[in-house]
Amino acid sequence: MRIFLDCTHTALHPYKNTGIHRLVRRFSAELGELTIQSQTLATYLVMFDSVATMRPVQSLAVSEEVKRQSFFAYWLRKVSAKLAKIFKKLFGKLVSRLSKPRPVIFKNHLINSDDWYLIIDANWDLPDTYYSFLSQLKAQKVNIALVCYDLIPIKFPEFCSNAFSDQFSRFMAQYAHLFDKVLCISQRTVDDFLEARDRGILSYNPNQTVLPFNLGSDFTPQRLSPIIAEDSPVNHFRDRQYILVLGSLSPHKNIKATVAAFNQIESAYPDLEVVFAGNRGWHPETDGLITKHPLYERRLHILSGLDDAEIDFLYQHCLCLVQASFYEGYGLPVVEALSRGKPVVASQGGSLPEVGGDFCLYFDPHNPPELAEQLGLLLGSPSFYDALVKRIQTEYKPVSWRESAQQVIDLLRQ
Repeated sequence: MRIFLDCTHTALHPYKNTGIHRLVRRFSAELGELTIQSQTLATYLVMFDSVATMRPVQSLAVSEEVKRQSFFAYWLRKVSAKLAKIFKKLFGKLVSRLSKPRPVIFKNHLINSDDWYLIIDANWDLPDTYYSFLSQLKAQKVNIALVCYDLIPIKFPEFCSNAFSDQFSRFMAQYAHLFDKVLCISQRTVDDFLEARDRGILSYNPNQTVLPFNLGSDFTPQRLSPIIAEDSPVNHFRDRQYILVLGSLSPHKNIKATVAAFNQIESAYPDLEVVFAGNRGWHPETDGLITKHPLYERRLHILSGLDDAEIDFLYQHCLCLVQASFYEGYGLPVVEALSRGKPVVASQGGSLPEVGGDFCLYFDPHNPPELAEQLGLLLGSPSFYDALVKRIQTEYKPVSWRESAQQVIDLLRQ
C-alpha cells in the first residue's frame, strides 16, 4: 500500500509550530518510521502545487530563520504569505479554465486504486484547482481520506472570523463527498461530522466511512534539542510557579475565563504566574485580555514561536495545565500534560472529558468561578495535588505517536 500524505499547509508555512502543524510534523515522522520497518507500506510526503498536481515535500522542519522572529516580523511574513496565496488562487483559476485534466503521476507511475491520498493538513484555504486535482484522483480510482479535527467553524462560527468560517464551511460542503474515509480525532468529532452530514451541511457520499482514532502525546526524540538555548524565553520559568495554557490565542480557547480565574485567586498565590504559549494575532480583543492586564509581563506572559523542546520544557516545569476552551475536537495539550504526570484543569467543552477521562478536574467553560474553585482545590492543598500527580503517573496510559500512526494505517487497510 502506498500512502501519499498531503502536508501542503505545513510545508508552505514553516514558521508555524502550533496546533495542526505540530500534529502533522509528529504524525509524518512516525509514519515514516513505520514505513522503514514495513515491506508492504510506502509513504510519501507531498503537497499540492496550486495548479494541477502534487510534488514531494523535502522537509517539514520548523524554520530556524524565523523561530525567534519578532511579532512584527511574524505578521509581515504572514501578510506576505496571504498575498502569495491570493496570487496562486487567481493563477489557479486561470489555469483551470485553460487547461484540460491531466493524469496524476508520481515518480513516473500513475496513482491508482491501490493508493491512498491522506489529507492531514489544514487545506481548506487552497485554490479551486485543488478540487479539480482531487476529482482527477477520484477519476483514477484513488482512495482519498481526510483527517477531521473538528467542525468548530460550522458549529460555532461566532468563535471564528466570518472569512474563515465561510471558507471552512464551503470546503466541507463542496469536498466532503470526495472522501472515502474520514478519520476523526475523537468520537465527539465523529458524531459532529455525521450530524452535519445528516443535516445536509456536508456533501454526501453513501459509501463513506467515518471513524475515530487517537492522537499521540510524546515528543519525537530527534526533534528535542538536548540543551535549551541560553536566550530561550522559557529559561525564565525554570524555577517559577506557573500555570501553563498552550495553544493559539483564538476566541474558542476561552482566554477570558482563564484570566478571570487568575484575577480571582492571584492575591492568595502571590508567586503564581500564567504562561500562554501560543501565537497571538487571531483576535485583538483576546490578545488584549492579556497584553492590557496590569500584571502583563510580570505574572501573565505570552510566548510565541516555540519549538518542541521548549514546549516540552514548559510542560515539565509547570504546576498544571489549564484548557479552558468552549469546545475542542480533541485537546492535544491535555494528553501531553497528563503523559508528563501534570495535573490538568479542563473545561467540559467538546471532547475534553472524552480524552482526559477521570484524570482531570473539570469546570463549566461559561462559569469562570468554577475554574478558580478547581485551581484553588489543586493549588491550595499539597496533599491533594501530590495524590493526583501520583495517580496520573501510575494509572494514566498515554498513546504514542507511533501507535497513532499505526491506528491510521490499520483504518485505511480496513
